Amino acid sequence: SGTRLTNGIQGLCITIQSKTFAAHELEKNIDQFLSDFLQTMEEMSSEEFLANKKAVIEHKLSKATTLSDLSERHWDALVNRAADFHFRHKDITEIQKIGQDELIEYYKSHISLEGRKRNKLVTHVDPQGRHAFSPAAGTYAVTKENVAIYHQNEESYPPLPFV
Repeated sequence: SGTRLTNGIQGLCITIQSKTFAAHELEKNIDQFLSDFLQTMEEMSSEEFLANKKAVIEHKLSKATTLSDLSERHWDALVNRAADFHFRHKDITEIQKIGQDELIEYYKSHISLEGRKRNKLVTHVDPQGRHAFSPAAGTYAVTKENVAIYHQNEESYPPLPFV
């Protein structure tokens, strides 16, 4: 899991894979984890919260340990952050300001299953076609057959360039 910045849109990315379970079953497990994690955050002591916040800051301050890590950081700065190579220090400044209650409220509105500002994109990949695909109720499935139609009708998604 981790955060992802794509075309200026910040997101939480969770990837799981299995040879045994169908993608929709794995998706249910992610949703259950996200639901359970809210309770974990609410029950966390302020000392534990501060320790976790400190660990995030220390991680952001850590030096790249491989050339690949360093290259990835530079590409991230170039592609997603308008060549801002100091974004980690700006992130740290913002992290230091965040309080536990504020984080919990954000989680409830943006990440929690019932969050009013929650948006979710799920990609199911089944290269061997072992499991039948059936989208969850109330969702829109974008398939290779209807992706162009989806992009034309989705206002919040940048339009696809003509190729």
